[in-house]
Amino acid sequence: MKVKNVNFFLLRYPLERRYGNASGLKTERVSLVIRLETSDGVTGWGEGFAERTYPHHWEEAAKIIRGSELHDAPNIVDRIAKFDIALAGGVDVALWDLRGKLAGMSVANLLGGAYRNSQPAYASLHNVNDEPDIVKSALEESQSALDAGFRALKMKVGWHPVETDIAWVNAVTEALSPGVSLALDANRSMDLPTARRFIRALKDPGAISWFEEPVANTHSFGYSDLRNSIDIAIAGGETMSAPMIQEVIRQRAMDIINPDLVGHGGFRRMTHFWHAASVNGLRLIPHVFDGQISRVAALHFLASQPDWSETRSHFRAPPLEYDTAHNPLRDEILCENLVPLEDGSIAVPSGPGLGVEVNDSLVRKYTVAQG
Repeated sequence: MKVKNVNFFLLRYPLERRYGNASGLKTERVSLVIRLETSDGVTGWGEGFAERTYPHHWEEAAKIIRGSELHDAPNIVDRIAKFDIALAGGVDVALWDLRGKLAGMSVANLLGGAYRNSQPAYASLHNVNDEPDIVKSALEESQSALDAGFRALKMKVGWHPVETDIAWVNAVTEALSPGVSLALDANRSMDLPTARRFIRALKDPGAISWFEEPVANTHSFGYSDLRNSIDIAIAGGETMSAPMIQEVIRQRAMDIINPDLVGHGGFRRMTHFWHAASVNGLRLIPHVFDGQISRVAALHFLASQPDWSETRSHFRAPPLEYDTAHNPLRDEILCENLVPLEDGSIAVPSGPGLGVEVNDSLVRKYTVAQG
């Protein structure tokens, strides 16, 4: 079976209310949607990194994909990865979607079988904003996620002075119900002494499930030093290269690695990270941010992995990151949105391929460039 048509759609949505993280406030959300179609009219969907994409890469990728046999998918992905690893990851998702549809199997089952029908998840909040009352805003953001059905949260620190962040994090942990965990993400904004001071000033460090990207990603030693000096799990890796993540795993410089399924090249590369982390005593919790299609792909990947053997943990299995900030490009791109179940988990689509239907009208509405 050959791929006949290849399309890339760059979507853009301007935000009415700015929000973001320690790296800055966003004024828009963007998405790169990938559509592949076989000679028999079967369609596969994927999603790339719109903020790091180049139209000439689309052209090069299309030349590689168009006319190729589906059984050559690994080679297709590897050739694209040589010049654009994230684009290769998005294409890989679309190819798995195609193969699943043709086989009549879900991606999770193609990966070896689903361990569960729903996946633990956490609400990933972009709580940095222009609001004057930071504590009130943080409390409202966390409560909104809990009201939506989530039972675990991740919030952003590092934009405000460290004392300000300490104050609102303490306010949030005091307000959380027992059993609700809170991860913190600093987006590489702190030096090592500041990260230590921040954690040691928290009133309830036991409520923190992990501390993500506290320091720079240029080397692993800062993470190793911090991990050895505090009693909170250290996470990172979404912005690291694959060789750097491998070095982190080798040194056990973190407790959790969070590469991105799309950003790091697709399912095969993510599986390599998973096994490397497992044999070295680290956990893998994927980074998922911009898109719903990439979120569904991560959901299938996670469902195909076993439960954690440890029972005294915030989660029974690796949780799915679920960005909750306002973004129609994400929330309306599927004909049926993903929403938390009663226990805060997300159901794994059971249909062929990714098991979801893409809303073509939304793609057309927000497309600003295509190839």
